[in-house]
Amino acid sequence: MLSVCILCKSADAALERAIRSLGSLPDELVVVADQACAADVQKLAANLSLPYPVNIITHFWTDDFSAARNVACDAAKGSWIFFLDADQEFKGPDRETFRGLLQNNQALAYWVQILDRPDESTGPSAISGHWHLNLFRNRDSWRFRGRVHEELDPHPQAVAEKEGTGVPKSPIVLWHDGYCRAIHHDKMRRNVRLIEMELRDHPGQIYYLIELGRNLVALGEPRGHEVLGDATGKLRQHRQAARPPLPLAAALLDYLLSADDLPAHRRMNSDTAMKLAERWFDRVPALVWRRAERYFRQANFTAAAAAYQHLLALQSSGALDETLSFNRHIFGPETRLKLGVCKARLARLDEAEAIFTALLTDPTAGAAAKQNLQVVEVLRQTG
Repeated sequence: MLSVCILCKSADAALERAIRSLGSLPDELVVVADQACAADVQKLAANLSLPYPVNIITHFWTDDFSAARNVACDAAKGSWIFFLDADQEFKGPDRETFRGLLQNNQALAYWVQILDRPDESTGPSAISGHWHLNLFRNRDSWRFRGRVHEELDPHPQAVAEKEGTGVPKSPIVLWHDGYCRAIHHDKMRRNVRLIEMELRDHPGQIYYLIELGRNLVALGEPRGHEVLGDATGKLRQHRQAARPPLPLAAALLDYLLSADDLPAHRRMNSDTAMKLAERWFDRVPALVWRRAERYFRQANFTAAAAAYQHLLALQSSGALDETLSFNRHIFGPETRLKLGVCKARLARLDEAEAIFTALLTDPTAGAAAKQNLQVVEVLRQTG
């Protein structure tokens, strides 16, 4: 049995869209509604004439998303729970494929891909999606923790390792519009407030220090760099470890490798950050690209070529670790141009020539590729 759970604070068009997108997928729907909108949610559900039972629970909002999610978990009757936010839309797979996932005895939970809703004017987003544990077995021992950016505790991945089961990626896709540009600023302000409350309740959590710092930096507040400096100090304590202390360390390393002018007390030695990025996150495209770009700026063309090649190999193989969202432009012609430059600087002229020739017809890189081919020819004549 599958329980689909939704949290909502208003009975608006987005909530109706989210429910309609489910079709006949659920065996039951559990809606945890803020007390201000619970009556409207009741009316909406009645008007939709849904083919499954609906349990609408009135919940007094306490600035704690985990508390609301745990109310839903307590009420869910299914052996599996699937969370859908009110500003999300289920886009697939079909019901038969989805229900087949629930028959996998070796799966404890599933990663679900969440994508920003495509902009009709610009087409698909250039930013990759992220993966979240929205589908998991219903266990009394699991409940959410954290006021915002909440996670299951204990984490399903750790439990799966102990039990000899798994937490695979699923073909499930959700579209999300909660962070569209028009309301992104307000969402970040809300997150800052809730994260600061979480850190007052439980100080020193590196996960929430990173999230607080990232939100403050995105809002243009200098204090964010101080907070990320505190998080960096905690990350240094793990620098000898074979594995990262948490996946969000990828975001902190991305920040540390994105700038060269951080004050000494706020930064990690760049060589250390580079080594950790390679050791912990060698399949995270954003960090492979950061390393390649730094090596290129340092004129370390051997290391830069290896990193650029690895990045392109990740794209072609599909063996990406999407722990960290990234701009898909890093797989584009500029990366290939720089790889060609590396090859030329390393006197691997045939390889450089092949790369530049393949780019000649590219509308953005063609002119630069032509100029670099001329350089290759000069190098041949003078070499």
